[in-house]
Amino acid sequence: MSVIRQKYWVIHCRSTIKRVIHSCLPCVRSHKELCQQVMADLPAARVTMAPVFARVGVDFAGPITTKPVGIRTRIVTKSYLALFVCMTTKSIDLEVVSDLTTEGFIATLKRFVSRRGCPSDIYSDNGTNFVGANNKLKSLYHCLSQSEFQKSINTHCVSVNIKWHFNPPASPHHGGLWEANIKSAKIILYKNMGNDVLSNRGYLKQ
Repeated sequence: MSVIRQKYWVIHCRSTIKRVIHSCLPCVRSHKELCQQVMADLPAARVTMAPVFARVGVDFAGPITTKPVGIRTRIVTKSYLALFVCMTTKSIDLEVVSDLTTEGFIATLKRFVSRRGCPSDIYSDNGTNFVGANNKLKSLYHCLSQSEFQKSINTHCVSVNIKWHFNPPASPHHGGLWEANIKSAKIILYKNMGNDVLSNRGYLKQ
């Protein structure tokens, strides 16, 4: 328009140019307005101050090929990687799991608690192994809370009560924090491990 007005003064020049541009299909496609995804508010567990690993998210990665230590055998087994991520600081703790069972995960959870302390809240996908672990922890807590057991069991063991939060079924986007770290851990692990077989030292069992 500025070039045209250097020599001519066209009546209704601006509206005419807009009408031509809006009716031009290639121009509309090349100047399309992109959609902007609206960012939802972070959950309270992500923005509330808390000690490291007080609130954690957990997920599995794998499988990875492992071989028992101290046994001369060619038999290899599948193991998995349990990732615990702090909801506040995004710190990562990686543990090896012998199988995708409730017992295997509880053994891994015990190992995590002995190293990092007992978390107050755990967030995870709605997996069957996580559901089973949550049910067993609930029954254990109710058993320890009964009056006949409280006198013989240490007080701090009775107070260990982990509150479990499950994502809605078929909603992996609710666990974006640990899903992103699972991706990073798998990339690093597979690049460094290649086709090597890792050693299973036996402390994967409960």
